[in-house]
Amino acid sequence: MNIAPTYHATTYRDRYGVPHIFADTESDALEAFGYAQAFDRLPTMLAHYLAARGAAASVLGAGSLERDIAVRAYRLPEIAMERYGDLPEIVREGVEAFAAGVNRYMSENPAECPAWAFPVVPVDVAALALLFNLLFATDPAEKHPAKRGSNGFAVAGSRTDSGNAIVSLDPHLPLDGALRWYEGRVSGGELDFYGVAFVGVPYMAMGTNGKIAWGNTVNAPDLSDWYEVRVSEKDGKPV
Repeated sequence: MNIAPTYHATTYRDRYGVPHIFADTESDALEAFGYAQAFDRLPTMLAHYLAARGAAASVLGAGSLERDIAVRAYRLPEIAMERYGDLPEIVREGVEAFAAGVNRYMSENPAECPAWAFPVVPVDVAALALLFNLLFATDPAEKHPAKRGSNGFAVAGSRTDSGNAIVSLDPHLPLDGALRWYEGRVSGGELDFYGVAFVGVPYMAMGTNGKIAWGNTVNAPDLSDWYEVRVSEKDGKPV
């Protein structure tokens, strides 16, 4: 397993069970975040990584087969492997620390692991990020989008009693499934943020670092293009 020799971090749980993680370095903080997510959501994390490998049906059954086929058709695992080295070093270090935290939890708590558990590698985390991009893409075949929505707003400090800006985000995502949130605070080195991440990834999709806030809402952006390619043949070979 990908486990760092040592790491030093302190994790506090508030009355809601939300982890607040403090460490001297970013890597130590993110390793602790991986450990905390595994403590709370290990089967979900591993199922996500299997989905990102295009292998969820091997454990979860035929209901996952269609997504597995799509993942392999899009070559998400191969693309994650090919492009992993292009990530900034600080991001790779964070991803590797996060994966080490997941593996450390499994190593220390074998009784809590499902029978089909497996070592997590950093590329699993990168592939899962690609899968989330795919899940958020607009479906070109969907002629009648479901009537759903969400909301988000920001109020300038000049319009609040406290003088501080307010950002409210509510993307109306489900309480379970692939797009389930994981709330926490992670502070280490120059990294300090509070918010929510998707289960299985180390960085916050929505949150704040105390200076700025970021988030998203349902808006079905056009993230992909589809083309029909007609192949002509000559002597039985495509040209």
